[in-house]
Amino acid sequence: MAEIDMLVHVGEKEEEKLFEERLDQLFEQSVMVNGHPITSR
Repeated sequence: MAEIDMLVHVGEKEEEKLFEERLDQLFEQSVMVNGHPITSR
């Protein structure tokens, strides 16, 4: 059972990373649209 728990945990981490990358992309796009290169968040 421990192996399954590990797989689930890794899957959650991967989803988190993908979600954060998606947020970064959306943030960069909104910055480009606004024309204000804001680097600090």
